[in-house]
Order: sequence, then structure tokens, then C-alpha cells
Amino acid sequence: HRPGCCAQIVFAPPDQVASIAPQMRRSATMQVEGYFNARDVSNLRPLRQAQSIYSQLLEHDRTAEDPQQLIETLGSAAEVAALLGLDSQAERLFAELLALPTCSHDRKLASQPSCAAYAGGKLAVLLRSAGKTSDAAAAVEAAKAKGVTWTEALQLPPDHLSGLYARAVWPAGDVPVARQLAEAFEDILEEFKRLEAAAKRGKRLKWQATPDFFLRAQGSGKWDEIMLKGGSWEREPCRVMERLCDLLRDIREIVGPGQHGGKDLGVPGRVAFLRMSPGTVLRPHTANWNGRLNVHLPIRVPEGCEGSGCGGIQVGDEPLLQWKLGVPIVFDDSFVHAAVLPAEASGERIVLHVSVWHPEIVSHTPAETPGWASRG
Repeated sequence: HRPGCCAQIVFAPPDQVASIAPQMRRSATMQVEGYFNARDVSNLRPLRQAQSIYSQLLEHDRTAEDPQQLIETLGSAAEVAALLGLDSQAERLFAELLALPTCSHDRKLASQPSCAAYAGGKLAVLLRSAGKTSDAAAAVEAAKAKGVTWTEALQLPPDHLSGLYARAVWPAGDVPVARQLAEAFEDILEEFKRLEAAAKRGKRLKWQATPDFFLRAQGSGKWDEIMLKGGSWEREPCRVMERLCDLLRDIREIVGPGQHGGKDLGVPGRVAFLRMSPGTVLRPHTANWNGRLNVHLPIRVPEGCEGSGCGGIQVGDEPLLQWKLGVPIVFDDSFVHAAVLPAEASGERIVLHVSVWHPEIVSHTPAETPGWASRG
């Protein structure tokens, strides 16, 4: 293939797959990587090409004597089918993967620490979305029978940290960062207006598709972001949002290192403004792990929709969380969750998103975080 162009796509007659399987796997991987790098949910061609390659590889791998390779191919094929919206096909592939004896809790799958947790969680979310609640529950139990440590029916991260208190939605008053953001709302809003104006000029700042762009349902509205912090703080946005970045920079729940069970967890996540246009639907999904909480501070909500049920976030089996201007929402995204802003909404929704450590990962003292409530 030409450097800088598209990945070479390798297909082969069935009797030749074994001899060029490594090239085919590389080609499929490059197609999927190209899809993610483009961050365009409508660009399905790379996924369809990868799907065709994985179909050939599966025919070969199901009869080959390489159990690790089979679970890798099944996992990749199932993920691609899910990204394409081929839910029935994805269900079948994830079910096949979960049923394999080699797909155990302690067997890794690509970047996932547990094959059983990955396959069982993905399958359960798909089945639940299709209204097959009893089948979804059975998938969860099948994964737990293989050693997966989930304790909640709808908290299904592939990397589950055992022993952490599980709660889908947290009272904002129990989370210090949420209280601080609520108190600073007017200042944040004033700074955001300058950030938005700079983004409209589009020289150094602009709205970009989120890294999780693939969660947006086909044909739905726009979902994009301006990031303030990923692995590190972004210079240009923080130059405009100086007071907000200064407020958050030294808060341990946001930037402090975390550990659990002797495992170094790094930092909890990102800080960003997330924008959703009318007609946007985010499909049900879970985060990769349960070590963090997400704080959302609504900066803009559609006119006439505040508190009236004009869309919101559904987390686990909790009541729909509606966006109210300046009122923080705190939820654990390792629970199955989804979001929607109906097409009839009169305008866009913008929230300030801040990832913070689960309170049992980063310790606090009463003096440091007054008002941090008990679990009850």
C-alpha cells in the first residue's frame, strides 16, 4: 500500500487463509484503527472491510488449534459488528466467545484484562438494549460463574475493581468537586462564553468529535467537545478558562494518583466541555472500569426544557437524570448508561464534564472535604 494512504486490504481463498493470516490480521487492525482515528461515525467503510476479513479469519480459527487466537478474533469480530450496528450478529459472536472454556476471567483479551468480563458485559448490554432482560441476566451470571467479580446487575465494567462501594447516581452534595463547581457556576459560565467565542473563530480552539464518538447512534445529532485536560492540561483552553483550570489543577480527586489493591491506577480521566445537538442519541454502554465518578455541570440547556423531561442521562435503573442549568449531576459510568437529546429540543446541551476518583480510592479527611457524606 502507499505510505500515508489506506491500509492494504488482504483477502484470500479459504485454502490460502492459513498462509497469509498474519497479514490479514494486520490489515483488519489497520482498518479499525483508521475508523477510530477519523472519529467519524458515518465512515463505515473501514469497518465493513475489517468485518469481511474477520469473517474469513473466523472460519480458519474455529478449526485451528490456537485457542488464544480464536478468542482474539471473536472479540474483534464482535466489536466490529457492534460498531456497525449489527446487534444480532454482535450478540451471537459475544455469546460464542463467552461460551468458550478458554474465555475465562483470568484470560486476557487484547487490551482487556478479562475475557469473561469483556464478553459477558458486552453481551449483557446488547441483550438488555434489545429488551431481552432475562437473557442479559443469564449472560451476567455466566460471566460471574467464570470468576468475574461484579456485584451489581447493571455495573458491568470489563476491569472491575473489587470492594468499592457501588452506586449508580451519587448525591452532588456528597461529592466535594460537584459542590465546588456549583458554587463557581457563574464564573465558569462567564469564562465559557469567552471560550465559545474563541472556538467560533477557530484559530487555536475548536470543537472536535469526542474520543467516544462511536457511541453516537447512526443518523443522530452531533456530539463534540473542547478538552481542558486529557493526560495533561491543555494550554490554549486553560489560557481562556484560567480560573476554572486553576480551581481544578490542585484537587486530588482530579489529578492525584490512585491505587487500589496495590495496583497503580494512574489518574481518573479528563476535563472537557461536551456539546450535544438536538437529535443526538448515545447508545447504552459502560466505562472500562469502576474507579471513577463523572461530574456533569450543565452550562447550557435547551430553552423551555429545563426540568421538563427534554432528554437526559439514564444510568442503571435509576430515574432519568434531567439537565438543569448549574445543577451538578454525579454518576458512576461503570453502570450501563445512555443519553438522548430529542430532535424536538429547541437548542443544544453543553455540560462541563469532570472525572474524579471514586471516594474510596483517594482518601479524604473531614477537614479537607467538609460535608463528604457517608455511604448511606
